[in-house]
Amino acid sequence: MNVRKLPRSFENPIDNVLLDIVEIANPYFYNWGFTPNMITSVSAFYGILASMCILYNFYFLASMNYYIGYFFDCMDGNFARRYRLTSKFGDIYDHVKDIVVSYGLMGVLVYKHGFDNFNIFLTVIFAIIFGFNNLYLGQQETYFDGEKSEFLKLFTIKNNYSLNFLKYFGCGTVNLYVSIVILILGNI
Repeated sequence: MNVRKLPRSFENPIDNVLLDIVEIANPYFYNWGFTPNMITSVSAFYGILASMCILYNFYFLASMNYYIGYFFDCMDGNFARRYRLTSKFGDIYDHVKDIVVSYGLMGVLVYKHGFDNFNIFLTVIFAIIFGFNNLYLGQQETYFDGEKSEFLKLFTIKNNYSLNFLKYFGCGTVNLYVSIVILILGNI
């Protein structure tokens, strides 16, 4: 049973690897009694732990914890679709968790490093990457759900050629960039 939002050919290459691992791990987590919301909570734990590690100058651990949190973020929705455990609450919880972790991490990084020229440069680069990421998510939403999200509908370009290009700006790539930036900032 395929529960991915996109076919492999349109999915972000990094997410393809993570989703392959998720599909192996899903039955174990199901047998251990996990629910999708519990997996979202595990993702939140690692995301918040990443911010705490930055506060205490453990940047390598922060980077690893952030990406482990992202792995569980990939897992929760896939798990929910696989075992038919999707819910409106779970969808909202997942998105709120994403916002809390992302803005919490950004806040901690600004608190620790301020806004010098290098950080402004990183901010501009990330703004461009996040712009492409929103285009990709709009494409993904249209492909999987048929434009249910009013926000992501704004970023939709209706053709598979753009999706094939934009997959390289998918969440796996963006989160890998974030993990690398955490490592870079830890060495400045």
